[in-house]
Amino acid sequence: MPSGTEAYSSFDHANIHFICLDSHDSDRDAAGQMAQWLRAELAATTRDWIVAFFHHPTYTEGTHDSDSSLDSKGRMNDLRANFLPILEAGGVDLILTGHSRVYERSHLLDGHYGKSDTGIPGSSSRPAAPARSPSPAPAPPAPARSPSSPAAPAMPAPNP
Repeated sequence: MPSGTEAYSSFDHANIHFICLDSHDSDRDAAGQMAQWLRAELAATTRDWIVAFFHHPTYTEGTHDSDSSLDSKGRMNDLRANFLPILEAGGVDLILTGHSRVYERSHLLDGHYGKSDTGIPGSSSRPAAPARSPSPAPAPPAPARSPSSPAAPAMPAPNP
């Protein structure tokens, strides 16, 4: 569905519907044009998977602080409060963001749109990092091929 602007758009690839939002310059109000387009876009897709991506993260404690309304002029707060409910209600499977130049992850934050220290089950402040599993044991070496072992089957040639 065309957005009528180059600032935000969507495209399909295989069974995935990709949605690109403008977290920088477009109106981030829940009743704004981008939000209205997003609702219609999510309702119209029939793809199996939906991936949304935009620049400013909804949660970050990396090189930026998404809890601060001063950081990035409140863009991260606006996205968290106004766009996460739309994305979740529309069945988005994955959200990719940038801005903080670090890798971050957390447990699932389904239905949480406030500051990091509010409403997160089992937490009185920031979400705890998930416990790390011990490294798996190394795989045993592959058995050596004897001279009498059959060769691997040849790959078929590509069709011209």
